Amino acid sequence: MFWAGNFEGYLTQQYIIDAYHNFVDSVLNKTPDISTGAKGFINDQLEWIDNQIKANNGSNYWQFVKGLIAQLKGMYRGYQQKVNETGKVEDSLDFFHFYYLTNMGDLEDIIPAFDPSKMF
Repeated sequence: MFWAGNFEGYLTQQYIIDAYHNFVDSVLNKTPDISTGAKGFINDQLEWIDNQIKANNGSNYWQFVKGLIAQLKGMYRGYQQKVNETGKVEDSLDFFHFYYLTNMGDLEDIIPAFDPSKMF
C-alpha cells in the first residue's frame, strides 16, 4: 500500500497542494496553523491508531487500517518527492499539515472544541 500511495502522491502533487490552499483559505481562514489543543488532539489520534495497529496485529480490521496509514505515508513521501524534483519549496508540507487534508471534516468540529471563537 505504501508504494501505491507513493505513486498517487507523486502524480497528484499539484492537486494536493491546490486542495490544501483551498482548505486553508476557506476553512482555516487563511491561517495554516491550528491551536495547540487541536494539534495535540490530532497527534494523539495518530498515536492511538498506531498503538491499536500494534496491539491488534491479528485483527483483519487493524491490518486494513495499517494499510491505509501506509498508503497515506507513501502518498506524503511521493508528494514530497515531486516537490523536491520541481524545486517548488513553497509547496513543501510537513506531515502534520499534509494530514490536515484527511481530517477536513473532523477539523471543523475539533478546532472549535479547543477554541470556541473559531466556530464555522
